[in-house]
Amino acid sequence: MALANSVEARYPFLDKELVEFAKTIPPDLKLHGLTEKYILKRIAEKFIPKNVVEREKFGFRAPGSPFLLKQNVEWINDLLSYERIKRQGYFNPNAVETLKTRYSRPGFKLNFPFESDFLNVVLTHGIFLDVFKMPNFC
Repeated sequence: MALANSVEARYPFLDKELVEFAKTIPPDLKLHGLTEKYILKRIAEKFIPKNVVEREKFGFRAPGSPFLLKQNVEWINDLLSYERIKRQGYFNPNAVETLKTRYSRPGFKLNFPFESDFLNVVLTHGIFLDVFKMPNFC
């Protein structure tokens, strides 16, 4: 539901007792000045190097479809095959072929967050169709 409404939700601490305890913590300890996750960071300092605890937040992104194409994995090649894309009828098979050619070039990299990994959309959609035994569009 969160992602369907363009919200990136994360639920690392869903233990009910932990949530109840967190509600009792004074707000100035939860956000200490501009330091987010203040208490968690102070606890983490005992176990994790300080440079890790204090570093800036950054997003993690999997390597994406350009990396996957270069691995030449049979089931990925099948999911992106011209015949399969055409038979399913959801995407333009010529456009998918163009993207495959572009993404497979030596040194090609997507410029995140400014470019989208469109082949990853095609791949995940193909997996969805398989897992849920969805009909072809045509």
